[in-house]
Amino acid sequence: MSPFLNEKKLIYHAAHHKMGTVWLMRVLESVANKFGLKMTKSNSRKELAADDTDILFANHSQFEPDSMENLVGSHMIRDLRDVVVSGYHYHLWTNESWARETSDQFGGKSYQELLQSEDKESGLAHEIRRLASTFDIRILRKWDFSDARICELRYENLWADETKEFHRLFQHYGFHEVAILKCLKIVQQQSFKIVSKSATAPKQQKMHLRSGMPGQWKSELTNSHCELVKAELGDLIIKLGYASNNDWQSEFQ
Repeated sequence: MSPFLNEKKLIYHAAHHKMGTVWLMRVLESVANKFGLKMTKSNSRKELAADDTDILFANHSQFEPDSMENLVGSHMIRDLRDVVVSGYHYHLWTNESWARETSDQFGGKSYQELLQSEDKESGLAHEIRRLASTFDIRILRKWDFSDARICELRYENLWADETKEFHRLFQHYGFHEVAILKCLKIVQQQSFKIVSKSATAPKQQKMHLRSGMPGQWKSELTNSHCELVKAELGDLIIKLGYASNNDWQSEFQ
């Protein structure tokens, strides 16, 4: 039942909030079940993997790869402008405790109540500032994209061709070809597009996974939002390869 062609290694997936996290988690959970692997999901540095963990899924990329031995891993990024849009719609209804706790910072309201009490334009501006201050962004700023042990994934590439990108991922994990074919069947079953379309229209806005289509920021963000994004996150968007110094103007039109 082992999917590994040669030596078994610890699989580490470094995720970030609203960057395909639930999508990858569903796929890897199903892969773990298929091959009898133990998967550990961690939200903080305090939640360390047990010795018998085969797949460590870190929701906020909080573990340094160098701190783990015999590791093969993956890491997902996404256009931060789409992360803003996805985060805003999700935080309007999420049950996550942090978003529902009141704070003096928001005048005694919770972050969710703040978003719900203001119009969309103000809410998206709040989301831009919130994202810029998060732990995930701090991790992204110092992430080592040259680590050969880590397969770097772009959300947009997986969206465009799930089969090709997941095949590349499972090859990187060291799976043999028969295992890869079984994993790709799982990918088809857990396809983001299939899952997101399965909801009825009234429930669509409350799904963790919305349509997921890349580039939604172009119709959701105003020029003012884009200028704020540029000020708060522009350097990182350039570093991640989603814009260059020369095409900011065209990107924001």
